[in-house]
Amino acid sequence: MEIEIAGALATEIGAVAHFVQLDPHEADLEQAVLAGRCQAASGIIDDPSFVTRGRSPAGISLTDPYYAAGYVLVGRGDVTPVSTLRQLGAARVGVEKESIVAYTLRQRGHAVHGLSNASAVIRAVAERRLDYGYLWGPLAAGQLQGEQEGILIGQFVPADRWNVTIAVRGEAGELRHHLNRAIHHSLENGAVARIMAAADVPFLAPDAVSGNPPHAETAIPRPGP
Repeated sequence: MEIEIAGALATEIGAVAHFVQLDPHEADLEQAVLAGRCQAASGIIDDPSFVTRGRSPAGISLTDPYYAAGYVLVGRGDVTPVSTLRQLGAARVGVEKESIVAYTLRQRGHAVHGLSNASAVIRAVAERRLDYGYLWGPLAAGQLQGEQEGILIGQFVPADRWNVTIAVRGEAGELRHHLNRAIHHSLENGAVARIMAAADVPFLAPDAVSGNPPHAETAIPRPGP
């Protein structure tokens, strides 16, 4: 999905995208931009508490956000649909044990079960060992493809969400200017939403104020799947 969006934005500014695959868990994407390994890095979370941890070094600036991503609720077709975390009550909720929400959901008073990965959470929901899974949206969408029992709860409004941007070199360079223009146009004409829909990833419009999720029930210190 990120490749398709980046390709569409490149076309919008009259360029051809050449991709360098980096593992965000092993490589610092912004440092790759500074080192000249790529001119831009997509999929960067724009959140003040995240940036100030040192992940955005001097010399890097972020574009305007091109979508927002958040934690979504996964269930079975026969579970009670809910729209907020508060409506979960005493439901058994599965999360990835290393994710930040494993901690924050317990703070909110939910019965949380930490499993090894998203696939394990979805399998536990399908097998009725858990009522719901609370998973990073883009990851959950990919894991659910081909799954017969697990579905995204469409009524659910993500409580934990962040803007997603592109990191470029410099403060207000020409590339950033052109990408911002392409991002706004692609949001206005629905191009980003269509790409995400084709990948079964829920599209969330980016928040006007970065790092300030409007539906958050409890502020959390750092994002990530």
